[in-house]
Amino acid sequence: MPFGRDSNPFLRDEGSSGLSVFWNIVQGIIIAIAINVTIYFMFVMPCQVDGPSMQPTLMNADLLLTNKIPTWLGQTTFGKENGLDYHRGDIIVFSYQDIYLVKRIIGIGGDTIMIKGGHVYLNGSLLNESYLASTIQTIYPDSMYALHNEGETFTIPGNQFFVLGDNRENSKDSRFAEVGLIDRGKIKGVVFFKFWPINQLKIISKPTYS
Repeated sequence: MPFGRDSNPFLRDEGSSGLSVFWNIVQGIIIAIAINVTIYFMFVMPCQVDGPSMQPTLMNADLLLTNKIPTWLGQTTFGKENGLDYHRGDIIVFSYQDIYLVKRIIGIGGDTIMIKGGHVYLNGSLLNESYLASTIQTIYPDSMYALHNEGETFTIPGNQFFVLGDNRENSKDSRFAEVGLIDRGKIKGVVFFKFWPINQLKIISKPTYS
């Protein structure tokens, strides 16, 4: 009695095998897309610099990656124990009105800030900012636009941040009442990598303040 098609162990359905391979590829692509979307929304966000306010550290049109982990874990016990929260010196991206701004954290909740004679004083000590251009001075705008007055010491409330652009003479930042202190909830992430221009790839590390 001859073997039927379904009973022949040596006969394979090439059409079904090809279809199986096709669906495996499709499933792999879907999984890869899902993983990338999850990483994008939960952990990493690309952004582009628009303007000169962070020069010379960041230039106009630079493409950056921001780390969003502090957004999710910074205030947790695990995050605090492992240094995953926002820190002085971090370059952050935050929402302002209907746009994003990129600036550097100078003071965190509980710190005191004073700006006088073109310099920043953090917790009573002159802040050594090696990332600034040598000719840059930090001054307040006219009093009608300023958050505080020149030479006035103020304390940053908890869960708020005082931020400045590295190009102090061409940056709208926390010195201006219009921007003011930045609430934690407005921060989208910490800049950690520049990937464009391609010949300027680098990790963006935060400075160590004395």
